[in-house]
Amino acid sequence: MCDRCASDQIQDEVHALFMCRNADICALRVKYAYLFSQFSGNFSVEHPYLQQHISAQVVHDFLLQHNNKLFSFMSELMDFVLTGEDQSQADQSNSLAEGPPM
Repeated sequence: MCDRCASDQIQDEVHALFMCRNADICALRVKYAYLFSQFSGNFSVEHPYLQQHISAQVVHDFLLQHNNKLFSFMSELMDFVLTGEDQSQADQSNSLAEGPPM
């Protein structure tokens, strides 16, 4: 069950991407609304989540869209889902960008 919202749904990829009603996750969907427009006709700023299940093909197409901002959305979503906090503004060093310690 999702530990981020009260929907009593399984917390899987589809739930996190499209259905979770957590305010912070919904805010991410609003921030990146242009990524969702062609995949979720019922998506709106007032209700930035889907109430009905979607097909695996829609999820597949969403993840394969040609938009570089998809990676930013996914990174921010994973930061929140894994830590429960918005890490997008964290002042943490990134060893991938800096290389391994000497």
